[in-house]
Parts: sequence; C-alpha cells; structure tokens
Amino acid sequence: MNSFSHISSSSALTSRIRTERDVVATCVHLLGYWPKDSLVLMVAESSGVGPLIRVDMADPFEMPAEDYLDTLFSSIPRLNGLNECLQRIFVLMFGGLLSTCPSTPLTQPAGPITGSDQELFERAIYYLEPIQSTGSRHNLEVLDVIAVGRTVYWSVNPETGGLEPVGWANDIFSSPVYAELVSRGSLVSSSSHEAFSLKKWNPLDTQHPHTTELWLASAEAAAVRYVEMKQTLNPLEPFQAEAELMLWDSLLGTVADSVRLEKENNLLPSTLGDRIRTTVPPDAAGYLVASLTNSATLHYLVYLACTDLSHTLAALGLMEGYIQFFLDDAGKSSRRLLPSAQTLSAFDLERISPTLSAQGMREPADSNEAGAHFAGVLSGSLERPPHWCRLEALERLCALFENIACHKCESMLIASQAWVKWLRGNSTEASYLLESADQKYLESSPLLLKSLLGSSTIPMWLTQPGGVPPVR
Repeated sequence: MNSFSHISSSSALTSRIRTERDVVATCVHLLGYWPKDSLVLMVAESSGVGPLIRVDMADPFEMPAEDYLDTLFSSIPRLNGLNECLQRIFVLMFGGLLSTCPSTPLTQPAGPITGSDQELFERAIYYLEPIQSTGSRHNLEVLDVIAVGRTVYWSVNPETGGLEPVGWANDIFSSPVYAELVSRGSLVSSSSHEAFSLKKWNPLDTQHPHTTELWLASAEAAAVRYVEMKQTLNPLEPFQAEAELMLWDSLLGTVADSVRLEKENNLLPSTLGDRIRTTVPPDAAGYLVASLTNSATLHYLVYLACTDLSHTLAALGLMEGYIQFFLDDAGKSSRRLLPSAQTLSAFDLERISPTLSAQGMREPADSNEAGAHFAGVLSGSLERPPHWCRLEALERLCALFENIACHKCESMLIASQAWVKWLRGNSTEASYLLESADQKYLESSPLLLKSLLGSSTIPMWLTQPGGVPPVR
C-alpha cells in the first residue's frame, strides 16, 4: 500500500525543521496518522516539504533492497509545481505504534534493544547503505535516515555513518513543529484506517435536513424503479451505457464547477452536499445509480472522469462489433432505458434516442489508439495526469449516491471512490474502501482496480511536476 501527500506553500510554518524529531513530526502530520511497518520518502527543499511517499516495509528476504528502493526513488517527482528541482530527501522507517517511554533524557539505550524495536533496527541497518547508493544513482541527496521504533528513534551519525539513538520516541510530540501543526487543527491518528474515517467527507451534512430527507427518499425510490425497469428491458449494454455516460458527463462537469468554486472561495465542504442535491434531480440520481449494475460501465465511468465524453464514446465504440451478436443471440433489446423527459431536458440531452439505429454505434476512427488510451488511463501507465476536478466530482457524486443505492450498485459506487483514491496515489485508502464493499458482487465482476492494488502499482503521473493537487 502507498500514499502520496504534500504540504502546499499556503501552509508555510513559522517553526523551522531543525532536528530529527521535527522531521518525524512533519512526516506524521503530512500522513495524518502514525504509520506502522512503513518506509517513507519525504522531499525537503527550501521551497517547502513534500511530496511524501509511504509504502509498506518490504521483507528483505522476499525482495532485494536495491530493487525495492529503485522503484521507490524513481517514483519521486523531479520538479515541483513551480518547476523547481527536487533533489533532497529524508528517509524514515517506522516500526509499531508508540509505547510509554521514560521521561528521563536518553543518552544511550537503556539496555539491549528488544522486540519490534530490535527488528526495526536490524532492517534499518540492512537498508542503510543501499539507501545511500540508490540516492546517488537517482541524483538525490539523502539528508538523513531516521528509524522510529516503539520506544526509541535513531538517525545517522554524520561522523561514523552508523545509526545512533536520538531520543525517546515520545519526545517527538514535544517538537515545536508538531505543536504548531496541532494548533492549526492538524491531527495525527493512531492508524491509517482511523485517519481515513475522520477525514472522509460526509455527503449527508446539510443545512436543510427536511429537504435532504425528501431528496434521499425520492432518489432511492427512483433508483429501485430504474434497476427493475432495466432488468425487464434487458438492453444492449454498450448502447445503454452510451446514454448513461452522457448524463454522467453532464453532472461531472456541473459538480466539477462546484468543486472549483469551493476551493476558490474557501467554502465549507459541508455545504457541497446541499449544492449537489440542488443541482441533481432525484430522478437523475436514481437513473445514474441504476447505471452501475455491471463493472464494464464502472470502468467507462472512471475513464470518463479522467478524460472527456468524446474519448469515452470512442472507447465504448470498441464494443460495436458485438452489437449484432447481442441482438441476435443473447435476447437483448434494441431499445434502451432513458431517464424522464424532465431530466433529459434539464441537462439538454433530448437528442438521445431510445432506439438503436440501423447503423448501430459509431466505430472509433482508430480502435487501437482508443483501446490503448483507455487501458493506459485506467492502469495509470500514461504520464499525462487525469482531469483532477472531474475525478473529485466523481468521488463526491458516488459518495452521495451510495446512500440511495443497494446491492451491486452500492458496491460499484464504493469501487468508483476507491479507484479515485488509487488514481491520486492513495492505495491504502483505496483498499479500505474496496474492503468495505460487498465482496460477493466484486468477486463476480472483473475489476482492474483489484489487480492494480494487488500488484502495488502506482500511476506514472504521480512523478510529474506538481504532483497531485490536495483535496480539502
């Protein structure tokens, strides 16, 4: 699992990072939690701190240190958003959660190192030389290597080049940097799962409880109705998906504008749910929930949020060759389910036809190019980043719609949010989300995201200048 984080220039601290405990304090606040069995790379330049990359600590017996570190160091962006070179990093290793430490100053370890601290110390010694050599190969200056155990933390002695104890791990909480970040409202949870739960946006926050309750009831009823109608009609999947994706596209654009407005005007995220519900009629919400009865539409939806409608319809056209097969041999209908006339009119989509024309769906101009781009975006193998505001809009919409969905649709909405997390470099949070979905639906549906998480793949665009913009 991995996480990418950074502190923006607008978050400049008055306290300076002067000691090892300040480095650790900055790291855990960037993450938002105290990592366990983790290796962290944290960029530190005069312009600020970040990005930060956290990964699970590798087993030295399962993966050579050089291979493991090469993959990590190559993931560090070489330029920030100001086009300045990033060349200096801290490397931190964390063992287990902190335990109670003595209040007396630490000059030398009090007796032999034992337990999990001994295991961490041995791993840190094992990685020490490979970290320095890997940094040199990647033209990165390793400012320090810090190992944080449950009771003691160590850093490199510049004179000897070896790891020596710095202090009790609990001393980190007395860092001026830690104190200033706490005074600004930053919290450090005891685990990544707890941190994710605390910062998760609640789409049901509202200033109008009665109106919200009515919207939820109407949208839920619409979702049930559209799922049943879709099952009865049994439409051709790519033909049906075309109409659904056109409505999704309209809403993604509208909500993306709201997200931008929220950031530019420093609006409270708690008001975004009300603004979305004002924009999205219950009928439209129910129709879009019913669109996610299969994983194919989920893949196209994520691609739509990353790109645009023209790219998505070109990729959808790759299924054009199957249309006649579906109609002739699979008992599929040549008609598709559409939302109400009022919904179509509200989003200027009256042009959508309910009946498949004799020409079928248009074939993409270059099927190889369309297919390669579709696969490249979803797997993160392209360097060009996705459309961040549209992705955030998808995450917000799916979080809201999750409250009016059930069964497979609910699982697909959760998987959509997990995919957004992964695309932003937060595979730990993506895994938590995916685990919270009903596994019987995910196991029966081919889902590329599960393979990406299982192989610890990270998107290539995370290494590009500027990295990933923060989410409020």
